[in-house]
Order: sequence, then structure tokens, then C-alpha cells
Amino acid sequence: MLGSLLSNSEAYGHIVSGGTEANILALWAARNLAKGRRREVVIPVSAHISFDKAADMLGLKLVKVRLNEQFQVDVTAVKSAITQRLLQ
Repeated sequence: MLGSLLSNSEAYGHIVSGGTEANILALWAARNLAKGRRREVVIPVSAHISFDKAADMLGLKLVKVRLNEQFQVDVTAVKSAITQRLLQ
């Protein structure tokens, strides 16, 4: 129904009451899509603590990267963190 209201009748997903639950569901989906590959997720050092909780619950390893001068995730650091071990 919400997808139709937003001009995408094929949309699907979850509506949750808070950020922690949303982050758990996002990491759960990522883990399941990985299908046995390395279970690492790259996040900025500024990511909410709920990512740490979710990763612990789901058996994922977080790879935390630095921020740039504007306090945004440093894209170069993300590229450096994505190594062959993450692509296998």
C-alpha cells in the first residue's frame, strides 16, 4: 500500500518503530544476501552503536573507516577497506 502511495506498487520492505530495529533488519538482509561469503560490513566510525549490537547478534564483523574533514564517511577509506576478502 505504501509503495503505491509513493508511485512504486512493486515496493516491499519493513516498517519498524525505531532505528535499532531498522539497522538489525538491514544487516540481516545483507548477511542473508552474502550467502556464505565473508560476513564483513564497512561502516563509518560515526555509525550508531546499534550497528555494533546488530553485528554481534548476527555474527558479522564491522570494518570501521574514518571520516573526512566535513565529518562524512571518507570514500577513499571505504575503497581501501573493500579488499578481496570482502569480495569473495
